[in-house]
Amino acid sequence: MLSCDLISASEKKENSEIILISDDTDFFPSLALSSTKLCKKEQKITVLIKNKFKFENYKIILEQFGIIVKINEYLI
Repeated sequence: MLSCDLISASEKKENSEIILISDDTDFFPSLALSSTKLCKKEQKITVLIKNKFKFENYKIILEQFGIIVKINEYLI
């Protein structure tokens, strides 16, 4: 369900940013597809993760699609 919500949110012009808080790699295909559906250049997708050991790998993969990856320090 959340994967469909990501894609739908990316298609709405009124959303300036989509933020996903998850370390789950199951969302990678949905995130990649969502990045191609953004309506405006100003829109962005951000993924916040809590596992600092996964950060670099996630960043390398997701930034290829223009997705911002950050460590969520509030969840650590």
